[in-house]
Amino acid sequence: MSHAYLFLGEEGIGKKEMALWYEKQLNPTGGKTRFYLLLTELEEGKKKILIEQIQGIRRWLMLGTGSKYRVVVINPAEAMTPDAQNALLKTLEEPTPGVVFILLVQQLEGLKETILSRCQILRFGKMNYKEGRDWLREKGGLADQEIEKTIFLGEGKIRKIKFWLEHQKEIPTEIQFWQEVESLIGGDLKTRLSWMEKNFAKMDLEKFLHSALGLYHHLLLQQAEKKKKDSFFSSAAHYSWLELFNILSSLREARGLLRSTNVNKKLIFNQLFINL
Repeated sequence: MSHAYLFLGEEGIGKKEMALWYEKQLNPTGGKTRFYLLLTELEEGKKKILIEQIQGIRRWLMLGTGSKYRVVVINPAEAMTPDAQNALLKTLEEPTPGVVFILLVQQLEGLKETILSRCQILRFGKMNYKEGRDWLREKGGLADQEIEKTIFLGEGKIRKIKFWLEHQKEIPTEIQFWQEVESLIGGDLKTRLSWMEKNFAKMDLEKFLHSALGLYHHLLLQQAEKKKKDSFFSSAAHYSWLELFNILSSLREARGLLRSTNVNKKLIFNQLFINL
């Protein structure tokens, strides 16, 4: 067992849930109130974890461990200021018996190499479709079509899958949005450009690109699995491998331009809709 772990993966993928589960395995008789767990996160209205919060961790650890493990979870660890990281490093360099640190991060950039070198890095990936289906079938209560929609909207992230599992009544409206994205991309150029003229001013560009990328990546995976296509996406069977790759490539290029350049946003989407 390491004295310091770094859980690396996307937001919502289950890192925090795993950290809390691990603390319960270390202290199985801890009860509902987790006296031996300290969760350090961004304070309300703040974008950084400050040195004062790390100093608070060190004071908490001085209370002693007794026969229990004391587990400190920092989330997101990459939000620590340089001063906060230096303060944490002093603690990591002199590990206390019975103390376990778990740093939750979405990316390694921003963290000092000296901190990374003292942590055991565990990478978290998305839940695949088979795992998701099996898990939902074990829980019971959902028809196959409902399971497929829940898994699709969950995007392989356990937190989102749980959310849609608990909000089944909202799924038809959400699926309708994705179907509109599918219809728009799969339509003719005149329809796309006309739609953009009417809707561009109120359009959430990031959400549109995120949804479109998720949809066509989903269709690409279906091609790879050679499985029956989802009936809730009417054009699923109409695409070849090459068409799907070209669509995904155009969407990624548009997202890259949107995020990293000052090019006119409307021009980016005009070019995207022409390329599609």
